[in-house]
Amino acid sequence: MNIEAKDDSKVIRGLEKDYINYIVEFTDYIVKHATLNKKKFNFISEKEFSNCMGFNENYQYASRNVKQMKCAYDLVIGRIKGLDEYFYENTYEPAVYESMKKLLSVALDFGYCDEATKMVALLKDPKINREQHHINVSSALLKIMENYGKRTILEDEANFKPNAEKLIEFVYAGKFGEDTKTLLSPRKMANAYNRAKVVDNDGVFYMMGDEARISDKDLETLNITKSDLSL
Repeated sequence: MNIEAKDDSKVIRGLEKDYINYIVEFTDYIVKHATLNKKKFNFISEKEFSNCMGFNENYQYASRNVKQMKCAYDLVIGRIKGLDEYFYENTYEPAVYESMKKLLSVALDFGYCDEATKMVALLKDPKINREQHHINVSSALLKIMENYGKRTILEDEANFKPNAEKLIEFVYAGKFGEDTKTLLSPRKMANAYNRAKVVDNDGVFYMMGDEARISDKDLETLNITKSDLSL
């Protein structure tokens, strides 16, 4: 290898390190910000009350910070997706893997369903998560379904049902691997959504109305084969 080639390789390795460091550091920023948010609000749906609570500082804080957190997730998810077409050094893979797990944990905790779904897909992508893509994500997907149910209860009795149904279709289209299809039946996923509950100082709240729930008849209308439905 000549001197110029060595220099080029050194520059590439340096850029690669900077790229990975951005993912790690930005992930840590999101985790730190989420921890601070916990002092004000605990779940994404709390932002929905901002319009009816006047100038309540906590609700205004929640609404503003949900928007900021979603923007932050868009940025870091885009950066992680960029690894899809780049064969980065194996030594950096554990750092990327840990960052994705942290981002998924925060998204599940706060009820960021779309962001959590994207993180699960990245964790199962063998081009990005090369060594660990066989990770079991079934519990994460069930939590996403439960969070859709909670958001249905808190925000809109029918609004999140199509999103939950689409997630079931994604599983059976192989978006999260064949192993995930084996671990999760459509009815198990539907039950995680249907049985969601919200507990607060006023009591326990469940999903009201059959239209909001995912029924067996609803499952039959999804893009899922009958053999998969019978699992």
